[in-house]
Amino acid sequence: MKKKKHNAYTSPRFTTQKTRGQWYATGNGHYALGHYEEALAAYTQAIQLDPTDSNLYTRQGMALYKLKRYEEALTAYNKSLELNPEADWNLRNKGDALRKLKREEEALAAYEQAIPLSPDNAANYYKQAGALVALQRYEKALAAYERAIQLQPDEAYYHNSRGSTLYRLKRYEEALTAYERAARLQPDEASYHHNQALALDQLQRYEEALAAYERAIRLQPHNAVYHDNRGHMLATLKRYEEALAAHEQALRLRPDIAGYHDNRGYALFMLKRHEEALAAYERAIQLRPDNAFSYNARGNALYELKRYEEALAAYERAIELEPDTATYHNNRGSALFMLGRAEEALAAHRMALRLDPNQGLYYCNQGKDLYHLRRYAEAYVSYVHATDLDPTYAPAFTGKGSALYAMERYKHAQAAFEEARRLDPDQIAAHLAIAETLTRRKHYSQALAASEQVILLNRSSARAYGAKGYALYGLKRYEEALVCYEQARKLEPTELLYLFNRGNALRELGRHAESVAVFEELLAVYEQELQQGRASISTYVGKGNTLYELKRYEEALAAYDQALEIDPKYICLPKIKCLYRLHRRREAFAAAKAAIRLRMNQGI
Repeated sequence: MKKKKHNAYTSPRFTTQKTRGQWYATGNGHYALGHYEEALAAYTQAIQLDPTDSNLYTRQGMALYKLKRYEEALTAYNKSLELNPEADWNLRNKGDALRKLKREEEALAAYEQAIPLSPDNAANYYKQAGALVALQRYEKALAAYERAIQLQPDEAYYHNSRGSTLYRLKRYEEALTAYERAARLQPDEASYHHNQALALDQLQRYEEALAAYERAIRLQPHNAVYHDNRGHMLATLKRYEEALAAHEQALRLRPDIAGYHDNRGYALFMLKRHEEALAAYERAIQLRPDNAFSYNARGNALYELKRYEEALAAYERAIELEPDTATYHNNRGSALFMLGRAEEALAAHRMALRLDPNQGLYYCNQGKDLYHLRRYAEAYVSYVHATDLDPTYAPAFTGKGSALYAMERYKHAQAAFEEARRLDPDQIAAHLAIAETLTRRKHYSQALAASEQVILLNRSSARAYGAKGYALYGLKRYEEALVCYEQARKLEPTELLYLFNRGNALRELGRHAESVAVFEELLAVYEQELQQGRASISTYVGKGNTLYELKRYEEALAAYDQALEIDPKYICLPKIKCLYRLHRRREAFAAAKAAIRLRMNQGI
C-alpha cells in the first residue's frame, strides 16, 4: 500500500477535518508555546482552505521567521502584502526578514513604505532607525528614534536604542542621558545599566561606570559579558586583584571565550605574575589562533620574562595577522633592541611611526635605538618629538637629557633631567642622571646631595652609590668615595666600573699596592670575558683603560685598536692620551682630528 504524500508544511498528526478557523486557532496555540513547526503546519492547512486571507500568510511568515527560514518567510509576507498592501505591520515583518538576509537597503525601503500607511505608529520609525544604523547612517537613524520617542515617550528600549546611536556618534554625554532615561523607565533591565557603564567609561567617569556594571550584574548575575567588563573597569582603576577575580568569574560562565582569557592575562600581567599571564594568553590563542592581539600580549609576557627570541616570534606573528598595527611593530622593535639588534630595532620603530606618527612612546624608542647607535643628535631630535607630542611623559625628558649628556651639553641635559623629575618624582633614573650631570659639571657638593637623595629613595641602587662615590672623589674625599664604590660593587658585582673606580680611589689614598692589585684583578676579568668569546667595544676599552692605569701603554693601545676594529666610528679618546704617553704625538694629533670629525658628526 502506497504511503500518503504530505504537503511540505503539514504534519501527520493533523489528519481530521478542521475548519479554517480551527487550523488558525491551533496554529496560534502552538506558536504561543514556541512549537513553531506545528504552528507552521497548522497555518499552512488553514491557507489551503482559504488562500485569500492575508492574515494567514502573515502568521505563516511569522512561524517561518522563528524557524530562521527567512527566504520562505519573506515569500509569505510578500504574498500577504499582495492581498493587503495597506498592512503596515506586514511591511515591518518584511523588513525584518530582509534584515536577517542582510538586504538592508530593501529592508529600509519596506520600513519607509510602512510610515505613510501609519504615520503615528512609533514602531515604524523604530524599525526604520534600526535599518539606518545597520547602514551606518547614524544621524538619520537618530532622527527616526527621536520621532519614535515623540510618539511613544515611555518606551524604554527606544531611549536605549537612541543612546546606542549617540554612542556610535561619540556623543557620550547625550548617550548617557538616553541610557539613564531608559533605566528610569525600566529599572530592572540589566542591559540599560550596562550601557550606562559603557558611556561612563568613555567619559572617564570610572567609579560611576563600575557602579553601573555592578547594578547590571545584580540584575543579571550569570551574564559573562558584564563580569568581564567589570573586570576591565577595575583594571582601569588599577585594582588588579579584583579585576582578576571578575575575569575569572566571566570565565567560569563562558570558558570558551578567548577575549576573557586575554583580559585575565592582562590582570595577571599587571600583577607581575608573568608566567600565569603567558598561560592565559596561550589559552586565548588555542581558542582563537588568528587573533593578533593575543600574540602581541603573549609577546609582552615573554618580554617581561626576558625570553626575547620567543617574544620576537610572537610579535612577528601578530604582524603577519595585522601588518598595519603600529603597536606590534613598536613591540617588535623593543624585542630586537634587547637582542642587541639595534639597526633592526630602529627600522621596526620607524615602521611604527609611519603607521602612527602621533605616539610619543614610539619616538622615545626610536631615540633609544639611535642613542645606542651613538647617533646622539638624531636621538635628541627623536626625544624632542616625543616631548612635543606628550609634554607630561617623563621618560621622554630622561631620554632627551641622556642624548644631551652624550653630546656633552651638560647644562641642558640637567634641565631635561630636572623636568623628568618634576613630572615623575619617583623616577629614580632622573634623580641619578641629575647627580651624574652635576658631577660632570664639577658641581660636586650638589652632586653629592642629589646622590644621597637617590639613596634615600632606593638603598639598593648600586648606581646611586656609584654616583655618590664620583661626587666624593671630585671633592677629594677619597676614603668616603672608596666606601661608596665598595657598596656599589656589593650591590652589583658584575659592574666592573665600580672596581675600576675603587682602584683609582686607592691610588689617590697612596695605597699603591692595593690599587695595582685591584687593576690586576680587573684585567683578569676582562681577559676571561675575551677568552669566553664575549668581545665588545666596552670590553676592549675597559681592558685598555685598566692597562693604562697599570702603565702598560703599548698593550693598552692594542686594546683600543681592537675596539676600533669592531666599530671604526667609535670615539676612543683614551687612545689619544695613550699615544701621547708613548710620545707618538703625530699619531695622537691625527687621532684627535679624527675624533673631532666624529664628534661633529654625532652632534657633540
